Amino acid sequence: MKATKNKEQDKTMNETTRRFARLVDLSAVQA
Repeated sequence: MKATKNKEQDKTMNETTRRFARLVDLSAVQA
């Protein structure tokens, strides 16, 4: 159960990181 929770957390972190990276890319393009 704990491992599953950690896996879900990793998944969420990956989504957040990807979204943040995309925002940074957009900002870099606009700059």
